[in-house]
Amino acid sequence: MSLIKQLWIATLCVTLLALGGSLVVGTLSTRDHLVQALTVKNIDNAGSLALVLSHLPKDPVSIELQLAARMDTGHYRLIRLVDPKGAVIADALPQVRDRLLAAGRIDAIDLPGLSADRRPVIAGGLLILEAAFDALGLQRMMVSKAA
Repeated sequence: MSLIKQLWIATLCVTLLALGGSLVVGTLSTRDHLVQALTVKNIDNAGSLALVLSHLPKDPVSIELQLAARMDTGHYRLIRLVDPKGAVIADALPQVRDRLLAAGRIDAIDLPGLSADRRPVIAGGLLILEAAFDALGLQRMMVSKAA
Protein backbone atom coordinates (compact mmCIF):
# COMPACT_ATOMS: atom_id res chain seq x y z
CA MET A 1 0.00 0.00 0.00
CA SER A 2 1.35 3.39 -0.89
CA LEU A 3 2.23 6.08 1.59
CA ILE A 4 -0.54 8.38 0.30
CA LYS A 5 -3.19 5.69 0.91
CA GLN A 6 -1.85 5.12 4.40
CA LEU A 7 -2.00 8.86 5.12
CA TRP A 8 -5.59 9.06 3.81
CA ILE A 9 -6.62 6.07 5.97
CA ALA A 10 -4.88 7.54 9.02
CA THR A 11 -6.55 10.92 8.41
CA LEU A 12 -9.93 9.25 8.01
CA CYS A 13 -9.47 7.22 11.21
CA VAL A 14 -8.42 10.28 13.21
CA THR A 15 -11.37 12.26 11.83
CA LEU A 16 -13.83 9.49 12.69
CA LEU A 17 -12.32 9.11 16.16
CA ALA A 18 -12.61 12.87 16.76
CA LEU A 19 -16.20 12.88 15.49
CA GLY A 20 -17.14 9.92 17.71
CA GLY A 21 -15.44 11.51 20.73
CA SER A 22 -17.21 14.81 20.22
CA LEU A 23 -20.53 12.98 19.87
CA VAL A 24 -19.99 11.16 23.17
CA VAL A 25 -18.87 14.32 24.97
CA GLY A 26 -21.78 16.31 23.52
CA THR A 27 -24.30 13.65 24.55
CA LEU A 28 -22.96 13.46 28.10
CA SER A 29 -22.84 17.24 28.54
CA THR A 30 -26.39 17.58 27.17
CA ARG A 31 -27.59 14.92 29.60
CA ASP A 32 -25.92 16.71 32.52
CA HIS A 33 -27.46 20.01 31.41
CA LEU A 34 -30.94 18.46 31.28
CA VAL A 35 -30.52 16.89 34.72
CA GLN A 36 -29.47 20.26 36.15
CA ALA A 37 -32.35 22.07 34.43
CA LEU A 38 -34.89 19.56 35.72
CA THR A 39 -33.44 19.77 39.22
CA VAL A 40 -33.78 23.55 39.20
CA LYS A 41 -37.34 23.24 37.84
CA ASN A 42 -38.29 20.78 40.58
CA ILE A 43 -36.80 23.01 43.28
CA ASP A 44 -38.72 25.99 41.88
CA ASN A 45 -41.96 23.97 41.83
CA ALA A 46 -41.43 22.83 45.41
CA GLY A 47 -40.57 26.38 46.50
CA SER A 48 -43.66 27.86 44.88
CA LEU A 49 -45.83 25.15 46.46
CA ALA A 50 -44.30 25.86 49.89
CA LEU A 51 -44.94 29.58 49.46
CA VAL A 52 -48.57 29.00 48.51
CA LEU A 53 -49.13 26.51 51.33
CA SER A 54 -47.64 28.88 53.89
CA HIS A 55 -50.41 31.40 53.18
CA LEU A 56 -53.33 28.95 53.17
CA PRO A 57 -55.27 27.27 55.93
CA LYS A 58 -53.70 23.95 56.82
CA ASP A 59 -56.76 21.81 56.19
CA PRO A 60 -56.14 18.65 54.14
CA VAL A 61 -58.53 19.62 51.34
CA SER A 62 -56.71 22.90 50.63
CA ILE A 63 -53.35 21.17 50.76
CA GLU A 64 -54.49 18.39 48.44
CA LEU A 65 -56.01 20.86 45.97
CA GLN A 66 -52.88 23.01 45.83
CA LEU A 67 -50.67 19.94 45.54
CA ALA A 68 -52.74 18.66 42.63
CA ALA A 69 -52.99 22.06 40.93
CA ARG A 70 -49.30 22.85 41.08
CA MET A 71 -47.64 19.46 40.74
CA ASP A 72 -50.07 17.14 38.94
CA THR A 73 -48.86 17.95 35.44
CA GLY A 74 -47.97 14.45 34.33
CA HIS A 75 -44.24 14.99 34.86
CA TYR A 76 -44.01 13.26 38.23
CA ARG A 77 -44.57 9.61 39.13
CA LEU A 78 -45.46 10.24 42.77
CA ILE A 79 -46.16 13.44 44.66
CA ARG A 80 -45.94 13.28 48.42
CA LEU A 81 -46.00 16.10 50.97
CA VAL A 82 -44.27 15.06 54.20
CA ASP A 83 -44.01 16.95 57.48
CA PRO A 84 -40.65 17.32 59.27
CA LYS A 85 -41.32 14.21 61.39
CA GLY A 86 -41.81 12.04 58.30
CA ALA A 87 -45.60 11.76 58.42
CA VAL A 88 -47.30 11.84 55.04
CA ILE A 89 -49.53 14.92 54.89
CA ALA A 90 -50.90 14.56 51.38
CA ASP A 91 -50.12 11.56 49.27
CA ALA A 92 -51.06 11.10 45.68
CA LEU A 93 -52.96 7.85 46.17
CA PRO A 94 -55.38 8.76 43.37
CA GLN A 95 -52.41 8.97 40.99
CA VAL A 96 -51.29 5.48 41.98
CA ARG A 97 -54.86 4.22 41.49
CA ASP A 98 -55.00 5.86 38.04
CA ARG A 99 -51.72 4.20 37.05
CA LEU A 100 -53.02 0.82 38.19
CA LEU A 101 -56.20 1.29 36.18
CA ALA A 102 -54.22 2.44 33.14
CA ALA A 103 -52.10 -0.71 33.30
CA GLY A 104 -55.19 -2.82 32.64
CA ARG A 105 -53.50 -6.11 33.61
CA ILE A 106 -51.56 -7.20 36.69
CA ASP A 107 -48.44 -8.08 34.69
CA ALA A 108 -48.47 -4.60 33.08
CA ILE A 109 -48.27 -2.73 36.41
CA ASP A 110 -45.06 -0.69 36.52
CA LEU A 111 -44.57 1.24 39.75
CA PRO A 112 -41.16 2.27 41.10
CA GLY A 113 -39.99 -0.09 43.84
CA LEU A 114 -42.81 -2.61 43.32
CA SER A 115 -41.52 -6.16 43.09
CA ALA A 116 -43.13 -8.71 40.77
CA ASP A 117 -44.48 -10.80 43.66
CA ARG A 118 -46.36 -7.76 45.05
CA ARG A 119 -48.11 -6.87 41.78
CA PRO A 120 -51.14 -9.15 42.36
CA VAL A 121 -51.90 -7.57 45.76
CA ILE A 122 -51.09 -3.89 45.23
CA ALA A 123 -54.54 -2.94 43.90
CA GLY A 124 -56.34 -4.52 46.84
CA GLY A 125 -53.92 -2.95 49.29
CA LEU A 126 -54.39 0.46 47.74
CA LEU A 127 -58.19 0.19 47.92
CA ILE A 128 -58.03 -0.91 51.55
CA LEU A 129 -55.69 1.98 52.36
CA GLU A 130 -57.97 4.53 50.68
CA ALA A 131 -61.04 3.07 52.40
CA ALA A 132 -59.30 3.15 55.79
CA PHE A 133 -58.30 6.78 55.29
CA ASP A 134 -61.87 7.70 54.35
CA ALA A 135 -63.63 5.60 57.02
CA LEU A 136 -61.36 6.61 59.89
CA GLY A 137 -60.93 10.21 58.77
CA LEU A 138 -57.15 9.81 58.66
CA GLN A 139 -55.15 12.72 57.33
CA ARG A 140 -51.61 11.49 57.93
CA MET A 141 -49.69 8.27 57.83
CA MET A 142 -46.22 7.50 59.13
CA VAL A 143 -44.02 5.56 56.75
CA SER A 144 -42.22 2.66 58.38
CA LYS A 145 -39.39 0.51 57.04
CA ALA A 146 -40.71 -2.47 59.00
CA ALA A 147 -44.08 -4.11 58.43
